[in-house]
Amino acid sequence: MDKIYAQFNLESFKKAAIGALLFGDIAIFAYIYVKFSNKENFENIMSVVLKSMPETGGQLPSDFSAQLYTLMMNFLITLIILVMIYHVFVYYLWSKKNKGLSRGYVTVYAWTAGPLCALSGLIELPKSPLNGLLFLAIGAAYLFVAIGLSQFQESRPSRKKVGL
Repeated sequence: MDKIYAQFNLESFKKAAIGALLFGDIAIFAYIYVKFSNKENFENIMSVVLKSMPETGGQLPSDFSAQLYTLMMNFLITLIILVMIYHVFVYYLWSKKNKGLSRGYVTVYAWTAGPLCALSGLIELPKSPLNGLLFLAIGAAYLFVAIGLSQFQESRPSRKKVGL
Protein backbone atom coordinates (compact mmCIF):
# COMPACT_ATOMS: atom_id res chain seq x y z
CA MET A 1 0.00 0.00 0.00
CA ASP A 2 2.88 2.36 0.72
CA LYS A 3 3.91 2.23 -2.97
CA ILE A 4 0.44 3.39 -3.99
CA TYR A 5 0.37 6.30 -1.55
CA ALA A 6 3.98 7.26 -2.35
CA GLN A 7 2.75 8.39 -5.77
CA PHE A 8 0.63 11.12 -4.15
CA ASN A 9 1.25 14.32 -2.30
CA LEU A 10 -1.45 15.71 0.01
CA GLU A 11 -3.23 17.72 -2.69
CA SER A 12 -3.21 14.95 -5.30
CA PHE A 13 -4.39 12.46 -2.67
CA LYS A 14 -7.29 14.76 -1.79
CA LYS A 15 -8.31 14.93 -5.45
CA ALA A 16 -8.08 11.15 -5.85
CA ALA A 17 -9.91 10.61 -2.56
CA ILE A 18 -12.74 12.95 -3.51
CA GLY A 19 -13.03 11.15 -6.85
CA ALA A 20 -13.20 7.80 -5.03
CA LEU A 21 -15.76 9.14 -2.55
CA LEU A 22 -17.93 10.58 -5.32
CA PHE A 23 -17.71 7.30 -7.25
CA GLY A 24 -18.87 5.44 -4.15
CA ASP A 25 -21.65 7.90 -3.39
CA ILE A 26 -23.01 7.91 -6.93
CA ALA A 27 -22.85 4.11 -7.19
CA ILE A 28 -24.57 3.58 -3.83
CA PHE A 29 -27.28 6.15 -4.55
CA ALA A 30 -27.88 4.67 -7.99
CA TYR A 31 -28.19 1.21 -6.43
CA ILE A 32 -30.62 2.51 -3.80
CA TYR A 33 -32.67 4.29 -6.45
CA VAL A 34 -32.90 1.20 -8.67
CA LYS A 35 -33.73 -1.03 -5.70
CA PHE A 36 -36.50 1.17 -4.31
CA SER A 37 -37.97 2.54 -7.54
CA ASN A 38 -39.14 -0.87 -8.73
CA LYS A 39 -42.89 -0.29 -9.09
CA GLU A 40 -43.70 -4.00 -9.31
CA ASN A 41 -42.07 -4.66 -5.93
CA PHE A 42 -43.89 -1.69 -4.46
CA GLU A 43 -47.25 -2.95 -5.72
CA ASN A 44 -46.56 -6.44 -4.37
CA ILE A 45 -45.77 -5.01 -0.95
CA MET A 46 -48.89 -2.81 -1.07
CA SER A 47 -51.11 -5.78 -1.92
CA VAL A 48 -49.68 -7.75 1.03
CA VAL A 49 -50.22 -4.79 3.36
CA LEU A 50 -53.78 -4.19 2.15
CA LYS A 51 -54.63 -7.90 2.47
CA SER A 52 -53.43 -7.83 6.06
CA MET A 53 -55.81 -4.93 6.79
CA PRO A 54 -59.19 -6.07 5.43
CA GLU A 55 -61.03 -3.39 7.41
CA THR A 56 -59.69 -0.73 5.02
CA GLY A 57 -61.28 -2.62 2.10
CA GLY A 58 -63.14 -0.06 0.02
CA GLN A 59 -62.19 3.00 2.07
CA LEU A 60 -59.04 3.88 0.13
CA PRO A 61 -59.23 5.76 -3.17
CA SER A 62 -58.59 3.65 -6.25
CA ASP A 63 -55.38 5.54 -7.06
CA PHE A 64 -54.04 5.40 -3.48
CA SER A 65 -51.21 3.03 -4.40
CA ALA A 66 -50.12 5.21 -7.34
CA GLN A 67 -50.17 8.34 -5.19
CA LEU A 68 -48.18 6.64 -2.43
CA TYR A 69 -45.63 5.40 -4.96
CA THR A 70 -45.26 8.93 -6.37
CA LEU A 71 -44.81 10.34 -2.86
CA MET A 72 -42.21 7.71 -2.05
CA MET A 73 -40.30 8.40 -5.27
CA ASN A 74 -40.33 12.16 -4.68
CA PHE A 75 -39.04 11.61 -1.15
CA LEU A 76 -36.35 9.19 -2.34
CA ILE A 77 -35.09 11.55 -5.04
CA THR A 78 -35.12 14.51 -2.67
CA LEU A 79 -33.24 12.58 0.00
CA ILE A 80 -30.60 11.38 -2.47
CA ILE A 81 -30.10 14.91 -3.81
CA LEU A 82 -29.83 16.43 -0.32
CA VAL A 83 -27.32 13.84 0.87
CA MET A 84 -25.30 14.27 -2.31
CA ILE A 85 -25.25 18.07 -1.87
CA TYR A 86 -24.17 17.63 1.75
CA HIS A 87 -21.37 15.26 0.78
CA VAL A 88 -20.11 17.55 -1.99
CA PHE A 89 -20.11 20.44 0.52
CA VAL A 90 -18.15 18.40 3.08
CA TYR A 91 -15.68 17.23 0.42
CA TYR A 92 -15.21 20.84 -0.68
CA LEU A 93 -14.54 21.99 2.88
CA TRP A 94 -12.03 19.20 3.39
CA SER A 95 -10.33 19.86 0.06
CA LYS A 96 -10.12 23.64 0.02
CA LYS A 97 -10.66 24.95 3.52
CA ASN A 98 -8.84 22.21 5.46
CA LYS A 99 -11.58 22.12 8.09
CA GLY A 100 -11.00 19.54 10.86
CA LEU A 101 -14.67 18.66 11.19
CA SER A 102 -14.95 17.81 7.49
CA ARG A 103 -11.82 15.64 7.69
CA GLY A 104 -13.33 13.86 10.70
CA TYR A 105 -16.57 13.26 8.81
CA VAL A 106 -14.72 11.90 5.78
CA THR A 107 -12.60 9.67 8.04
CA VAL A 108 -15.57 8.17 9.88
CA TYR A 109 -17.54 7.84 6.65
CA ALA A 110 -14.71 6.09 4.79
CA TRP A 111 -13.88 3.73 7.69
CA THR A 112 -17.57 2.84 8.06
CA ALA A 113 -18.59 2.59 4.41
CA GLY A 114 -15.44 0.78 3.24
CA PRO A 115 -15.76 -2.40 5.31
CA LEU A 116 -19.57 -2.42 5.12
CA CYS A 117 -19.61 -2.12 1.32
CA ALA A 118 -16.94 -4.80 1.01
CA LEU A 119 -18.95 -7.09 3.29
CA SER A 120 -22.11 -6.34 1.29
CA GLY A 121 -20.20 -7.20 -1.86
CA LEU A 122 -19.11 -10.55 -0.45
CA ILE A 123 -22.67 -11.33 0.62
CA GLU A 124 -24.14 -10.21 -2.71
CA LEU A 125 -21.54 -11.97 -4.88
CA PRO A 126 -23.22 -15.41 -4.97
CA LYS A 127 -26.68 -13.93 -5.70
CA SER A 128 -25.67 -11.24 -8.17
CA PRO A 129 -22.01 -11.22 -9.26
CA LEU A 130 -22.32 -7.80 -10.91
CA ASN A 131 -23.75 -6.15 -7.78
CA GLY A 132 -21.23 -8.02 -5.64
CA LEU A 133 -18.30 -6.77 -7.71
CA LEU A 134 -19.73 -3.25 -7.69
CA PHE A 135 -19.92 -3.24 -3.89
CA LEU A 136 -16.42 -4.69 -3.61
CA ALA A 137 -15.13 -1.88 -5.86
CA ILE A 138 -16.96 0.72 -3.77
CA GLY A 139 -15.56 -0.80 -0.59
CA ALA A 140 -12.04 -0.73 -2.05
CA ALA A 141 -12.48 2.94 -3.03
CA TYR A 142 -13.63 3.91 0.45
CA LEU A 143 -10.84 1.88 2.09
CA PHE A 144 -8.33 3.61 -0.20
CA VAL A 145 -9.53 6.90 1.25
CA ALA A 146 -9.67 5.63 4.85
CA ILE A 147 -6.14 4.24 4.84
CA GLY A 148 -4.82 7.22 2.92
CA LEU A 149 -6.17 9.64 5.50
CA SER A 150 -3.84 8.09 8.07
CA GLN A 151 -0.92 8.32 5.59
CA PHE A 152 -1.37 12.02 4.85
CA GLN A 153 -1.41 14.22 7.92
CA GLU A 154 -2.60 17.76 7.44
CA SER A 155 -1.19 20.73 9.29
CA ARG A 156 -3.72 22.27 11.56
CA PRO A 157 -3.95 26.04 11.86
CA SER A 158 -2.62 27.25 15.19
CA ARG A 159 -5.18 28.46 17.68
CA LYS A 160 -4.89 31.81 19.31
CA LYS A 161 -4.58 31.54 23.08
CA VAL A 162 -6.82 33.79 25.05
CA GLY A 163 -5.43 34.97 28.36
CA LEU A 164 -7.46 35.75 31.43
